[in-house]
Amino acid sequence: MTIGTRAKVKEVKISCMTRNQGPENTDADVDIIETDVIHTDAINTDTIDTDTVPSASETRTWHASTTFYPGGLRKQSDPIAHLIRQNMEDVVADILFVNAYPDKLEAAKSTTRSLLNLSKEFGLMHIYECLQHDMTYLKKFLRLSTQRASNTCGNIRAICIAQCAAHYQINMGDPQTVSGWLEKNRFIFPGGSFTKVDRSKPFQNIAVLSSLSSAIFRGATPTLAQKHANKFPTALVKGRTATMIPKVMLVLVATILHASILHTQNPDGQAFDVGDMKPIYTDLKGVVSGTAAPKASASNVEGTYEFINIEKMKRASTS
Repeated sequence: MTIGTRAKVKEVKISCMTRNQGPENTDADVDIIETDVIHTDAINTDTIDTDTVPSASETRTWHASTTFYPGGLRKQSDPIAHLIRQNMEDVVADILFVNAYPDKLEAAKSTTRSLLNLSKEFGLMHIYECLQHDMTYLKKFLRLSTQRASNTCGNIRAICIAQCAAHYQINMGDPQTVSGWLEKNRFIFPGGSFTKVDRSKPFQNIAVLSSLSSAIFRGATPTLAQKHANKFPTALVKGRTATMIPKVMLVLVATILHASILHTQNPDGQAFDVGDMKPIYTDLKGVVSGTAAPKASASNVEGTYEFINIEKMKRASTS
């Protein structure tokens, strides 16, 4: 996640202020949902170095406005709660649009950069200074900020498990069918049987499309797609501007589906272990790099399919 310019942060600030009007009802206020999908544990607060936070914790007295209260998000002052909520959205956006499996150090650095940029843009200079110089204080923010990522990852995982059961027709504990779907990434291509492969349409299996649709574009309002609408890549297609599905978003859903297929063989195993999923994620990124996209301008390099065609492709994949 890179929030490198003042204009970018200002844009984020405005959208956050709009979303947070009135009583807040956010899943960030509930207990953390423990899940090892994606990078819930990627923000290792012990790995932050001086490249991100210049100073170690310092013994000094901070302004009263920096007070961080024990407990959840609702225990915090309005400015701190607002800052953390926006940082949470940045963490989720990083998962969906940049890299779902970053190195732990880079994840910690990028989340810290977001906190510093946002606090400065929001005019929270006492908090900005405290985040810069007090490592213990910073860790409190980082731990709370990962709650939204944890909840989001858990939701996507649950959807993929359901879609896997609905579309891959795998009997529990059937290793032959499992290996058939996973061989050469058969599970991402359309067709109702793992013995028939149409490799001209990667990521158009009904399970992939349904998982993507349910996890990103449907559900409680605002959906993830609505929250992050300005981050979707666009392309010029047949003379019009089209909104595209980011490649990394396809890869993310496919990676969790891969783990979901393994999960059917061994429900008590470690199918969703981050260390095991990261190589699959990397492998699938290689597949999507060769995916043909609609004829478009150079901006299309960041997208594959138009999201307005997802429902159309879902119908085609079942016909």
